[in-house]
Amino acid sequence: MYRVLTAGCALALGFTLSGFAGLSVEAAPGAAPQSDAPKFETLRDGTPIRADDAERLDALDLTYGEALRQALNEGNDETIFAIVAALRGRPQTVDDGALAGLVGEWKCNMTKIGGVTPGVIYPPYRCEIRVEGDALVFEKQTGSQLTRGTLHRDGDRIVYLGTDYIRGSTPPAYEDLPSRIDPKSLEQFFPDAGLLEVTGPRQARIVLPKPYVESELNVLQLAR
Repeated sequence: MYRVLTAGCALALGFTLSGFAGLSVEAAPGAAPQSDAPKFETLRDGTPIRADDAERLDALDLTYGEALRQALNEGNDETIFAIVAALRGRPQTVDDGALAGLVGEWKCNMTKIGGVTPGVIYPPYRCEIRVEGDALVFEKQTGSQLTRGTLHRDGDRIVYLGTDYIRGSTPPAYEDLPSRIDPKSLEQFFPDAGLLEVTGPRQARIVLPKPYVESELNVLQLAR
């Protein structure tokens, strides 16, 4: 039986403080110098997680409500039906044996809810869960927008921490992402933080609240 991920494999987060234009600020005598070191929290197993990613996960239920409210108010019947299908199914308890059973290839469908539009449903792609050393790795392998990262046990939750990137680019690992993220940057590498929910013997989903661009809630359905 393997660990989902050792704490040393994951990451930290933070933000950069910038001064006002034309204003010189001196550190108080004896004060520690300011730095761009990222701020972070830790999952229950000791894995570091970017502080804003931890906040996004903690506010998941609120994000669900906001995204669904927009979809139900503005979406057509086809869009609403697809969104309901993506979110249907009670998450099951996942022990280490069940986690091991997730390894392999999956068909995955991305549904984006709220934000720019009430909902967008994408065609099936190919995804994979595999073991690399002590890590359980998830990767979306086809499509123009990809994600790759690792799965971590956080009490009863299975947390996904990864990097969202565009096909053709070489993404940094989650732990190597900069502390300040610019959604307008031409080099689009964004932190992905979500929860893996197993809903059946051959079904699961990764729910990603408040992605950096386009939507309020992303749901990546997994089936095989």
